[in-house]
Amino acid sequence: MNKKTKHKSLKSSYFLIIELFKNISSKRKIQLFYLLILMCAMGLSEGFTLLSISPLLTLFSKKENPLDTIQKIWPFGDISFLNPEKVAILSTITFISLLIISTFLRLSNLWISTNLAGAIGSEISTKTFRENLYM
Repeated sequence: MNKKTKHKSLKSSYFLIIELFKNISSKRKIQLFYLLILMCAMGLSEGFTLLSISPLLTLFSKKENPLDTIQKIWPFGDISFLNPEKVAILSTITFISLLIISTFLRLSNLWISTNLAGAIGSEISTKTFRENLYM
């Protein structure tokens, strides 16, 4: 595929997406917007889940004080008053709760996007059939 054909293919892909977006109802556009918000929330929760595993890995490796690691990523001030034994329990509870939230958001995203794709496909096919029927 040469450069000119590739550029033309990308241009036609963007054109198709814009035309499909113009042909769906405003209800589906709002649902797509909510799905985008859900995807952003899911990305943030995944990031926080990855951040919360750092203290746990430090506890398992025992290379440095887990309070020092948590202090590096904790944005709200000094946490030196915590007991190191309580840090292990707190880190585990935080990681598990963030993992559950992240999993729930991921499953919700999968379910909503699948249903929305089916609804948009049904709407477009109904609109196309109706236009062909009344030709």
